[in-house]
Amino acid sequence: MSFSDVFNGLDPAKQAEVRRRLTILAEASAIGRQVEQNLWNEHRLPRPSASDILGALLSARDDAGELKKAYTGACHRHTLRGPHIKGVRPGLLGRAVTRKRYCAMLVEAKKFSSEASARAAVRRRLGLPAGETARRMRRTPLGRYVQWATFCRADRDRNPFDSLPAGADGIRDHLGLDPAEKGQPLLLFVYRLPPDVPILFPTVADAAWHYAFRPAPNDPNTESGLTLPLVENLVPQPEVVHKPVNGDTLKRPIEERWP
Repeated sequence: MSFSDVFNGLDPAKQAEVRRRLTILAEASAIGRQVEQNLWNEHRLPRPSASDILGALLSARDDAGELKKAYTGACHRHTLRGPHIKGVRPGLLGRAVTRKRYCAMLVEAKKFSSEASARAAVRRRLGLPAGETARRMRRTPLGRYVQWATFCRADRDRNPFDSLPAGADGIRDHLGLDPAEKGQPLLLFVYRLPPDVPILFPTVADAAWHYAFRPAPNDPNTESGLTLPLVENLVPQPEVVHKPVNGDTLKRPIEERWP
């Protein structure tokens, strides 16, 4: 199902209003322009989800701030709705996140009272054997709401970071992580999902208001989402989403990579 299918089912007046409102978003910011393009290129979100997102845009007051708020709110109602990825289920997934962002998430999840205490706990776990880390982090989440990950295309049981650059900024460039975080260290989590946790294509609803995302090509040979590298000529890496899991899924020691 595509947004175009839902759009084409609207009457001409509503179609014109949708286009006008998307133009408001597109003219307000670079992310707004990308969101507009992504909507027309999204082919994996179920029809009820696409309809709700378009309905939210039509119902909001027609200024950029209110349209952004309505759009992101609707997206958050429809996360993790993409189809299962194709091919062999990856045995190992990798998540890369800045230490600052991860520690802030732990505080938001009420696992720690301050970022300082979260940082101290993370430092104590660096370099520990994977089994010991998994034991200590069995109640500690690796992500929140939607967990994004990559895997090794050539060997889905291999550590996905083995085929990426050693430095944090090189990894960030390949995975299309937030360019505003350039220069910050990355934490690398390598883990195995429980068999009952689906591994899904990411959709515009999962990405919401993020620039470095493009829907996967509408091609039957596309087996997963693809990252949007920050540097031209880099090969996009596999990109997937799933519900958040805890550190008891870790299969490799946590690494911290610096630029």
